[in-house]
Amino acid sequence: MSIDTSQFYIKFSTGIATNYDTLEAGIGYRLDRHRMDVRLGFMCHHNCRDNFIQGNYYYNIIEGNKASIFVTGGLVSAFNGDSDTGIDLGVGTAIN
Repeated sequence: MSIDTSQFYIKFSTGIATNYDTLEAGIGYRLDRHRMDVRLGFMCHHNCRDNFIQGNYYYNIIEGNKASIFVTGGLVSAFNGDSDTGIDLGVGTAIN
């Protein structure tokens, strides 16, 4: 779910992967084909809970009336006993 106000937006999301679940909230900024956001969240895997912060950049490579295709890159940093930072790269779709 997201709430749009001007070029800024608020984002709330959950996710389920093969070995972990996430719950996150963040703020973002959108300008033409570009989007950037910063999110704080909780990750749960193998009965362990971690906090994380993630920053992403998105660029819409194809924009349509009902959907768009984008490329994305970002940094994610987890805060726990084994603090770690990783890089995320991807391609995705969004419904307008």
